[in-house]
Amino acid sequence: MPPLYSVDELEIVGYADVLDETVLPSVVPPVFRFKANPDRIFLPPYSFNAGYLCNATEVPAAELEELRDAEEVTLFEGVLPARNEFELWVDQSYGHHYQPFDEVRRELGGIADDAIDQAAAALREGDLARADRLAGVAIRRMTGEWNRW
Repeated sequence: MPPLYSVDELEIVGYADVLDETVLPSVVPPVFRFKANPDRIFLPPYSFNAGYLCNATEVPAAELEELRDAEEVTLFEGVLPARNEFELWVDQSYGHHYQPFDEVRRELGGIADDAIDQAAAALREGDLARADRLAGVAIRRMTGEWNRW
């Protein structure tokens, strides 16, 4: 059986993606490290079950900078304590948020509703590029593509 790690034993050091503005906002997969041994890093793909991280890819901490330089991960300056039933997401200004699932859905729903209104205004103004980008935000929400991983 593959090892399981309690989410309470982990902290978040970044996320396994490098985003450009065309995909913001986005739910992103956290990069975890083991609190008791910060040299143990866990990357997706993984899953969660009953408060445990399952089937994660483990890499040594020394590999993180290489992954960052290769634009495969984004690292934070600090760390966040990992929590069960939370999601990590990045807003339109590249700010990261770590919130309970329901709050994330409400936040992203509000962003999508606002994007629809702004897209309609951009269409009325003839700004098709802006309308297209904003419509993409709303479409990702409606099709469930926030969670790209």
